[in-house]
Formats: sequence, C-alpha cells, structure tokens
Amino acid sequence: MIVYSHISREGANVKLNRKTVMAGLITATAAFSATLFAQTTAPATAPASQPAVLAVINNQPIDANKFHEVLTAAFGLRMFEQIRDMVVAEQACRDAGFEPTSEEFNKKYVQAEIDRALSEIEAQGIPKANREAALAELVRRQGLTPVEFQMAMRRAAYLRVLAKGKANITDEQVDQAFNIEFDEKAIGRLVIIPPGLDAQVDVGKAIKDGRGPSEVQGVLQVQTIVLPRDEKLVREEFKSFHQFAFPANGQRPAPRSLSAWRTLNNVQGALYLDKYEPKREVKAADVQKEKDRIRKQLTEQSEVAWANQHLRNLVSRANIQINDPVLSNLYLDIARRMQAAQTQNATQPAGGAGTQPK
Repeated sequence: MIVYSHISREGANVKLNRKTVMAGLITATAAFSATLFAQTTAPATAPASQPAVLAVINNQPIDANKFHEVLTAAFGLRMFEQIRDMVVAEQACRDAGFEPTSEEFNKKYVQAEIDRALSEIEAQGIPKANREAALAELVRRQGLTPVEFQMAMRRAAYLRVLAKGKANITDEQVDQAFNIEFDEKAIGRLVIIPPGLDAQVDVGKAIKDGRGPSEVQGVLQVQTIVLPRDEKLVREEFKSFHQFAFPANGQRPAPRSLSAWRTLNNVQGALYLDKYEPKREVKAADVQKEKDRIRKQLTEQSEVAWANQHLRNLVSRANIQINDPVLSNLYLDIARRMQAAQTQNATQPAGGAGTQPK
C-alpha cells in the first residue's frame, strides 16, 4: 500500500447528455458516491485455486483479474482522478451541512448544473428541441462517457454550493469590466509556441498566405484576447501587445497583422490582430442594468475560481491510499513527470523580447 498526498491535474469540466438518460444517471451516481468508500473493513480474500472468469470467448476463458489490470492501465488513472475530486468535494459539502447524495440535493443542485449546460447550448442559437442532442454530441467529442459527464456535473454542483458567497466583487471591478465591454477595443488571438518548438516560420507563412493562426493549431496554442483602449485596464504581461494594437503615434496596424514575439512565462507568444471594435454607447437608463449583469457574471467567475482552488487545496490535504499496484505505478509516474516539469521550469532563464516572424 502506498500513501500519497496530492498530485493535481486539471480535468475538463464539460457539460452533458439527454435528460431522459440523466434522471437515471443522477440516481445511479448518487448511490455510487454514497457507497464508494462506505466499506471500512477489508473484504474476505477469495480462494486462489480458481481464478475468476469474466467471460468465455470461443471456449477460451477471460481472466477477470487480467481484465481488471488492462482496464486500470488504460483508463484507471483518468477515472481515479475524477472519483478523487468528486469524493473530496462531496466530503466538504457534508462538512458544510449538506447531504450531497440526497434526492433533494440531486433535484436542486445537480439537475441545475445539467439545466445550465442545456441553456448554454440553446444560447448558441441551437433550437431548444435540439439542444440535448447537441450537448450529447459535444460530450461524445470530448471523449467522455455519460457516467463521466454526470460525475463532472455532480462535482460542479458540489463546488458551486461550497463557493456560494465566497466572491467579493467591488464597484471598481464592475466599472472596469463595464469599460472593457463597451469601450473601444482590439480583438486578437494570442499565439503561443509550446516549449521546445520553433513555429514562427509556420505562423509567418500562414499570415502571408492569408490564413489565420487557427489553421496551424496543430503546432500552436491559440486563444482569444481582448485589449481595451484604456491601457490601465490591460494585464501587465499584455502591455507590449497593447502598444502594438494602440501605438502612441496613432498608426495602428491593419487587421490580420502579427506582433513581435515576446516571452510570456518562459514561452514565446505573439498577438495576431483580428479586428478593432468601436465604442458602444449605452443609454443612461440602461447603465445600471448592464452593471448588475456584469456584477453577476464576475461573481460567478470569481466563485468558480475560488472553487477550483479550494478543490486543489482539499485534494492536497487528502490522505489518499492506493492499494492497486497498476494504479499506484501510474500515479507515481505522473508525480515524477510533474516534478521533472517543475524542476525544468525553475531552471529555465527568463527571456526578453523576441524577434519578428520570418
């Protein structure tokens, strides 16, 4: 038996499947969660003379223990981490006075996560009648089973309950977010080159060929970035990109331009400028309504951030015992890789400004 503290890996908290299936899944995973670690004594050891037979294929028996080893080697770590996160969050809910596996909790909180996922699908313009099928397809593309999705929904419900009231959004934060949303801004894509890969030539060629960086995402990491006109609202690491989009001389680069490469947390990044958006006027009578909407969004974002950090803290303090040797080796291998990555990041020299793409 090996006792661990914590090896944290972020999992995708994606959203779900059909309601007709979910009612049964909610009940099933609640029962599963309630009984998963209920057993406190070791089970009786089965006689070793006759190995358990899982199935028989053309008169050939399939050893159940070997089958379990293969399943654990292929999927065990992924499933264990999901169960680990769900269980520690469930324990925290129970400590906070909730009964997370009760029918009342399922209806009030778990189903609410499913409804929220379905509403987000509908907000993307998909007709209400098709949203459940669209969400099921999305989950399938993410490589999740319905049970894994339901576990993610249950974990999200636990964390949302724990995070309620933890956000403290100030009027200044609301005003800043309001200005970012309605003032003039530059919309771009932050292009990140993964460590050890020189993709600047690929990006430059993509730009010259009239293609966007999204077409070379096989070697790049691309994310949307919004640069407000007011430099005071720009994050420190994006100052150089703001100067690129809004230069002091007023001569702005044309859309579909690429900035110089900069070092961001030991990786190379550049801003691919998509477009400029003009300032949007808001009627005086609607300002408070818009600010209330923004405050609600900021509160939810802050609570999600708090919940994710709280979950990491819970897992880091958890006493985790892994008795299965296959899973234990997988867990140790992840620990070694993470330690090696942390050591490498700590020893890499900080870089300065990069060069223009070729």
